[in-house]
Amino acid sequence: MDLSQIEGFLRSQPGVIIVRKIPPSLYSSLHDHEAQSSGTVLFPVHNLGSVQATLRENILALLKDKNFRKPALPTVYLVVEATPGDRQLPVLEIAGKAYVILGQEIMPVETEYAEKTLQIGDSFVLFPERIRSNRKPSYYLLPPLPFPELEAKQHIYKIRDVISASLSSTADTYLRAKLGFELTDTSATLVIGFNSR
Repeated sequence: MDLSQIEGFLRSQPGVIIVRKIPPSLYSSLHDHEAQSSGTVLFPVHNLGSVQATLRENILALLKDKNFRKPALPTVYLVVEATPGDRQLPVLEIAGKAYVILGQEIMPVETEYAEKTLQIGDSFVLFPERIRSNRKPSYYLLPPLPFPELEAKQHIYKIRDVISASLSSTADTYLRAKLGFELTDTSATLVIGFNSR
């Protein structure tokens, strides 16, 4: 695996401004900053995407602008941990754990839902019929997401287990400062984790 080739490939993608390797010495602080963000909104935030990315051998950060492609899946969900009786409800499974989806980011291709919804602003929808009062507390979950451009090149770069993740605003600000990324509201940081074959 040649990391410089992977970085060059990622820099060639539309909307990518900068690509840098995240040194392992920052992983713990990145987790701490994600944990700090969990108390700043009405519901706690659990960023399982960044947690899963830091379990990979290699993690890159890329700074992207509005020209970067839109995600294929929601980048944020409102969830509650699933119980055995919840299997009839739509669940999200991450690292062997299941979560009932109570709400999610609205994707551009989704215009209608098969069940009753409550739209929150322009970018989020709740599924009120899935909410039960006797459940564990709910929270926002930022999941690991595919990164199809790099997944398509796994055999060339001799890598596997590719995932990407958005960061909370607290972790994003921290990582930008550590990596020398400009702090503007016209760009965002994405982390990409992968293992060597």
